[in-house]
Amino acid sequence: MKKIAILANPAAGKSRALKHAFHARAELWGRSCEYIFPSSIAELQGLYHQFSSESYEAVILIGGDGTLNQFIRKHFNSLSADRKTRGIPILIFPGGTANDLAKELGIHPDWNQIQTLLDHKKYSLMDLIEVNGIPFATVGGVGLGSVLTSEFNSKRYHSLMFKGLSRLLQSQIYSLLSAKMVLLGSDYIHHLQIKTTGFDEKLKTPAIFLCNQSHLGGGLRVAPDNDNSDRRFNVLIVPSYSRIKLLKALLQLKSGILPSDFLVFSTDDLTIQSLDSEELKVFGDGEYLTQSRQLHFRVQAKALPIYRAQARAQERIYSGVV
Repeated sequence: MKKIAILANPAAGKSRALKHAFHARAELWGRSCEYIFPSSIAELQGLYHQFSSESYEAVILIGGDGTLNQFIRKHFNSLSADRKTRGIPILIFPGGTANDLAKELGIHPDWNQIQTLLDHKKYSLMDLIEVNGIPFATVGGVGLGSVLTSEFNSKRYHSLMFKGLSRLLQSQIYSLLSAKMVLLGSDYIHHLQIKTTGFDEKLKTPAIFLCNQSHLGGGLRVAPDNDNSDRRFNVLIVPSYSRIKLLKALLQLKSGILPSDFLVFSTDDLTIQSLDSEELKVFGDGEYLTQSRQLHFRVQAKALPIYRAQARAQERIYSGVV
């Protein structure tokens, strides 16, 4: 019988990880499970190549979007090159702050649901986006999102009070930080040249989002019609606004309304060039990814086998090694 690897993100806190693992042991009856609690992000990354589809039927990651990103980032090229590794589907158990991907896939912190998904092999191939060779699975970009990500991660790793507050407020902490950034900050505004097929423009913007799913932390509906298996990603460019107008526009996004002057399109390849002196910092999956004056985003189509509670109508659910 093939095993199921259950990995708990060390950043999630030892007590919560043990609690989730205890419930997994009770609920995933009749299965051979291997419980792994890496002591660091580096150890989490290093585990990727230890799993083979000949021995494992699934990898369950207890954590959020960042947990998936850290797990796949170091060995991204092997997603295409190593067929044995690529054939192991990943199941995200929501244990992070926003858990955007789990929500997108319809997965809840419910081991009964996890058991059903495993029983029926409810997984399919999902696109990834890469920026300068670094992958992300959900939403990435530059500007306001990058500044927000940097501050959030800095505070939660260095402030116990903030960490407790983020657990209490969950995804709403992103909304509060966003409002603070808009009203008090200014380093998120960039002068850029953006190129893709049929589009080549120079503009100033407080935020660009590259979307592989519909929502971003805090409930922002950045790409309502997004399909993360269509070999494309959605681009949302926010115009240069006054602070108050930008805050109102973000509130509209949160309520599901897309402002009419936002620039929205889809593509499979995009280049962003900084026309300012500083490098552009990029976030993705709630993590800092890289920085450069020139960023190249492209799709890695059907790169990741991942469990979802309900497949999109146009997707083909498959089982076995890709």
